[in-house]
Amino acid sequence: MSLAWAEFISFWSNWVLIGALVVGVLATYGIVVSADVKEAAFKREIASAGKVAETARENAAKAIERAADLEVKAEQAKERAAAAELKLEQARRELDIRRLDVRAFESRLQGIAPTRVLVSHSRGDPEARLLADSILAALNRIGWPVSYIEYTSPDVEECAALGGVVGNYPPPCHGRQSLNRWRDGPW
Repeated sequence: MSLAWAEFISFWSNWVLIGALVVGVLATYGIVVSADVKEAAFKREIASAGKVAETARENAAKAIERAADLEVKAEQAKERAAAAELKLEQARRELDIRRLDVRAFESRLQGIAPTRVLVSHSRGDPEARLLADSILAALNRIGWPVSYIEYTSPDVEECAALGGVVGNYPPPCHGRQSLNRWRDGPW
């Protein structure tokens, strides 16, 4: 190789090397800058996720608190419902005019001369039907002539609807006043 070619190759090799070094420096600068940008974006995402997580923790704590409050309220509602059920059952026992005290009924009728009795009840009222059956059975046991009437007149049906059961011991029932007199009768 000649001296001129050696100078030429050396000259251009130095410039290519310098160019490669400049490209390396630029590439390194690009890598460093892009890494800084990525790191800043990552830190923002972490901070945002932290805020979302904190909000989620606060919401979860509130939800747990509300659930506990609802459990307490549900328990209180169950207690109130149980107390109301007990009061209702007690009121039913105290106020239930549709249950016949058979012994008291029969004993009060023992001294009265038997008379023919027709018994009916309000249609569609199963409790009234049970009471009518109890009255029929009790009157039969003490020897009173008693009959059950399946269909009644509108007057008797109205009277039966007021109290459930009508017998012909009192005069024909004409409204609530007569029914109350009959209820307060000998039994």
